[in-house]
Amino acid sequence: MALARVKAVCPRHATVQLWPGSDFPIGVEHISFNDLDSAEDLLTEGEVVRVRVLYHNGAVVLSMLDVDDDEPAVPTPPLLRGGPPWLDLERPYASIFANRSPFPPQPRKPGRRRGIRTLRRRTCTARIPTHPCCAADSAANYADAVGIGPPHH
Repeated sequence: MALARVKAVCPRHATVQLWPGSDFPIGVEHISFNDLDSAEDLLTEGEVVRVRVLYHNGAVVLSMLDVDDDEPAVPTPPLLRGGPPWLDLERPYASIFANRSPFPPQPRKPGRRRGIRTLRRRTCTARIPTHPCCAADSAANYADAVGIGPPHH
């Protein structure tokens, strides 16, 4: 059992991260048993969820089916050596990962035809700094702990 952050949600699938920079798709068939459910109705961007790490034909597959809330999850790696885990079920992440623009909306320019608008979006991506050695070690250890590390011979 592992913790993952929901990065993006579409009707038929979601993209989750087990650690920063690790994107894993998870289909709605691995989120709910109900064929009529939409991933958009069940998950929210920025939400921290419990996932089970499975293998299918040698590929990593994440599933939220039959996930027990009482089953302990492998602690996520810290972003900085000695720091707290990067994900915690008790921490509120919705405001941290919200995709909000720091720029105010631009006023409409006079003389434009009504009904035709050009939308411009300015986005700002915040990156959490990590020391390369710490991030690589932590991610490798976490990948090994949840069972997706390189095969051991």
